[in-house]
Amino acid sequence: MPQHSALVLFAHGSRDPEWVRPFEALRESVRLQAPDIAIELAYLEATAPDLNLCVRTLAAGGVTAIKVLPLFLALGKHLRTDIPELAARIQLDYPDLRIEFLPALGQAPEFAAALGAIALRVTR
Repeated sequence: MPQHSALVLFAHGSRDPEWVRPFEALRESVRLQAPDIAIELAYLEATAPDLNLCVRTLAAGGVTAIKVLPLFLALGKHLRTDIPELAARIQLDYPDLRIEFLPALGQAPEFAAALGAIALRVTR
């Protein structure tokens, strides 16, 4: 049975092939917790697939709703300018697809709490 909704974990990207490992582990962890949702990775630059290819593949597979979670920590140029522009272009290319860009990971209050807990744990 095809999955009709998807979550795209959207990271920066790197030329270093080892850089993707933690993101792949995150994807697998989320997949185990949400087997009824397609969970994919996409990258802004230097790593494949890019977001446009990821969205195209999901749409071709029957997905009708996509949530994109930017795995960015701080509100920099990519979050303020590049990603909103990319989101607008992709939505124009896929007008029948519901695409929602979520707030970046670093903006979630529980993210700061989790990092604080890790920082305190490693100091003890």
